[in-house]
Amino acid sequence: MQKAGVVISVEKDIAKVEIQKHSSCSNCSACKLGDENSSVVAEVYNEIGVKVGQTVYIDMESKQVLSAALIMYVIPLFSLLAGIIGASIVLNAIGITGNTDVYSAIVGFFMMTASFVIIRFKDKKLKSSGKYLPMITEVVNDGEGPY
Repeated sequence: MQKAGVVISVEKDIAKVEIQKHSSCSNCSACKLGDENSSVVAEVYNEIGVKVGQTVYIDMESKQVLSAALIMYVIPLFSLLAGIIGASIVLNAIGITGNTDVYSAIVGFFMMTASFVIIRFKDKKLKSSGKYLPMITEVVNDGEGPY
């Protein structure tokens, strides 16, 4: 996954890069309601020492993208399902029969929320490892503007 963007700030080995969204984002509406003229700011690993205002290419390996997606989407989903199924089994085993679906759903949502909280607390550690940060691979130009 390679994108071009403009460096807007640099702190030690982390740079913030403003990336213009692609026109196909107008069909998505996942962020900023599909405004195709908007941009996204990404924190990237600055191994090559870029400066503010430079246009750069950033890249992240597909394996890392899939791994990050697994952490953010699959783990909470499994936590939700484990909570629902586990609570249902436990409630039936101890003889509670009324409203087991409601109690199971509450436990499932609690476990999903707990997984998001744990991921959030681990976020700083994961960022500091640099494993899940995109990397600046190339300086395109030293001028203003993303392209």
